[in-house]
Amino acid sequence: MMVALRRQFFGKGGQATTEMVLLLPIFMLILFFIAKIFVMLVLVQKVEIAAYYAARKYQLQSHRNVMYDSQDKALLAHIDEYVKKYIGVTEPRSQMAKFVGLTSVKLDVERTQTWRIVTLTATVQPLSGGIKRFMCRSNVGKVCSGYGEDCIRGYEVICGQQGTDIVAVKYVPSKDRSLDFALPGLSN
Repeated sequence: MMVALRRQFFGKGGQATTEMVLLLPIFMLILFFIAKIFVMLVLVQKVEIAAYYAARKYQLQSHRNVMYDSQDKALLAHIDEYVKKYIGVTEPRSQMAKFVGLTSVKLDVERTQTWRIVTLTATVQPLSGGIKRFMCRSNVGKVCSGYGEDCIRGYEVICGQQGTDIVAVKYVPSKDRSLDFALPGLSN
């Protein structure tokens, strides 16, 4: 009986080590690239959520009058601190920020008559090292022929020399509720 079990389990030939040695590095490169794309998608979603949070908090807690500008700047610094902590740029940087190459996050608010325009910009470095040499052998014209402008921008994110920006822009009204519509000159 033991001989029959030994033949059943150990009598077969094993996997060729040459195949495993050649395929494992290629599998690891593909796995790394897919993980990098997934983390970039998560980063884009985190930037959108943080921009919504910043815009809503600034809308509800800032002043309409420019006289209180110093208090609004302090509020903006407070919001900026929480946004950076959420995205993972504060020291020590999160593992996601290191993996994706996130270098900085910048929060700007522009006041207009009707709107407050909140812009959140996250700067990401391009790929580096062996994966870049492997992925970026062909030029952009060869890779993106027939795919359009989005392909060219994606190629620049992956293979470019300088970093790229992920930008989220939110428009919030200066008032927390809308005004009633009234025709001029017909007041009661």
